[in-house]
Amino acid sequence: MAHIARLAVAVHYSQKISEKMSPADCPITGEPALRLIQTVPVKLLKLIWRYVGLTDVSELFVGIDQIALWESPCGLAFFSPAVAGDETFYKTLYGRFKAHEKLAEISAERPEFIAAARHVSEGSQLLDVGSGGAGFRQHVEHAKFTGLDPYAETEEPGSGVLCEHADDHAANHAGYYDVVSAFQVMEHTVDPVGFARTLTRMLKPGGTLILGVPVWPSPMTQCPNMPINCPPHHLTWWNERSLEALADRLKLEVVEISRLPPHRHHAWFHWMEKLTWVDMSNRYYANRAGWHFNVALALPLSLLCDRFLGMPKNAGQIDIMLVARNPARLD
Repeated sequence: MAHIARLAVAVHYSQKISEKMSPADCPITGEPALRLIQTVPVKLLKLIWRYVGLTDVSELFVGIDQIALWESPCGLAFFSPAVAGDETFYKTLYGRFKAHEKLAEISAERPEFIAAARHVSEGSQLLDVGSGGAGFRQHVEHAKFTGLDPYAETEEPGSGVLCEHADDHAANHAGYYDVVSAFQVMEHTVDPVGFARTLTRMLKPGGTLILGVPVWPSPMTQCPNMPINCPPHHLTWWNERSLEALADRLKLEVVEISRLPPHRHHAWFHWMEKLTWVDMSNRYYANRAGWHFNVALALPLSLLCDRFLGMPKNAGQIDIMLVARNPARLD
């Protein structure tokens, strides 16, 4: 249920700028966007999700004709309007692709879990938001683990996973935890600053916040018409500068920002990138016959290469992690 937990968090919270479109405000800094990367017709998003993502997203885009992808001065790429998926969307999507089962199979070797565990001290009170089946727990057995999954079916004794939203939990646990983590959650949120502020509110003075997100540019962003990297799934694309800006906005001290090594689970992204021949030229989505043909051919081939060849050589990073310290209680 990891991605359903991420959904629960999400629902809470070079081109010149077109003369017909005012720049949207950066969701981190509030500054006007630096540039318009591209506009994406909602008609195209529906088409991509129906035939590549095998999911109908029509009801989520009622009254919206197009979505813009902007780059802010801090380096964040963000979609506006930020249309987030609902519970039905995520249950359908991840159920069809068995995402929960696949993530559970690789939890022991996920690079972000391994890297994050090094920042968790013996006996620490740790909260993992969007924990799903608590895959991170096996890496931090030396800590007192609590997971949050608002869509957990039961709260079995000893599971360590609570069926709660982060906002509700924060109301009763301000300044309680030594470490608060969230992996692959923030890119799904409409309000990343509000989400991160909620997590920070639960930290003790001197506590550690750990956030793992996909990075851009990366092999994922170089796959044309990639559905999982656009609304209603991913709403923001992150890099070092944007994570620094987030830490600065929340008055956190940056301990580390690092790109994580590629993982076997990501192999098909890398093959998809290698099998892409269209000229994207800083354009990630296009309703063009050549692009559709590229995806139709490259996607099944990339899955075959993933299965029989594994990770290609010189694979780039896909994820990035922020580790930051709370210097004092934030109200």
